[in-house]
Amino acid sequence: MTAPSPSSAAHRAKYLTLPRIIVLVTAVHLGCGILAWFYWRLQGDVGPLSSYFNLAASPFLLVAAGGEALLAGVVWRCYQRQQAMWWCWGLLFVSGILRIVSYIVMQHRAIEALFADQVPSQGPDLSLFLIIDGPGRVAVLLAALAVVLRVYRNSGWLATLKPFDRALLTIVGLHVARQGYLLLSGSPGGPPADSFLTDVLLLGLLFVALLLYRTASASGGGYVARCWGAYAAGAFLLSLGNIGKWLVFSAGVPWEAASLLNWYVWFPAAAAYALAPAYLREAQFRLLHNSLPAQR
Repeated sequence: MTAPSPSSAAHRAKYLTLPRIIVLVTAVHLGCGILAWFYWRLQGDVGPLSSYFNLAASPFLLVAAGGEALLAGVVWRCYQRQQAMWWCWGLLFVSGILRIVSYIVMQHRAIEALFADQVPSQGPDLSLFLIIDGPGRVAVLLAALAVVLRVYRNSGWLATLKPFDRALLTIVGLHVARQGYLLLSGSPGGPPADSFLTDVLLLGLLFVALLLYRTASASGGGYVARCWGAYAAGAFLLSLGNIGKWLVFSAGVPWEAASLLNWYVWFPAAAAYALAPAYLREAQFRLLHNSLPAQR
């Protein structure tokens, strides 16, 4: 058996990258779910839809959370403690671990609920893990990206936002303002305090991630810019999911009309947070193997 030529190895490394695999798997998973949704809406048969959520949804989210933590940890190990990026990726690794722990506990409690009559619940208070996975995790993400923003600002590299960025921030900002008004006015449809805090932090995360994305793009773009862009996409998609929940529970939109958004937006959001460290890991790989362009 002959060894593959360097050119063929480079060709495979160019096209079979981890970020592309994540995008492909997410697209296939999401496509199957949307097909099941359309089948339910057109035929009235909930069977394929139920099978999709019972068999595929939870494993996908768990694998995405595991991939996020694992890849962030791999990137983290490439930096030394005296480097600012060491703190950034250390925090991003912690964020991934928090996501895994919270998700496992919440899934465990959901299973317990199915057998509540036979087995008394012995698990921890679920509200604590909702706070950890909500404002706690987003605060860690925001702190991590703030480290990078400080590095860019001190280096004089900070770019400005574009109209598209401002449009995204306006959409999320209007939702946050509305939620804040409902909470402070004591309206029956107002959000819980922790939910509102999550929305505020997601707005901040989106702002910082967009700034990092535009700054990295102006400095050459490539996988580094895509990394911060993926965090911006994840923040916006999570905010969009929260907007969808508000439309159903507070704005009176029928749940069937909003189900395509409310049921499926969480999958690309979870994939975006796994995609971000995958992009930076790919950039590191290409810098180490200088036969491959780092900016492609």
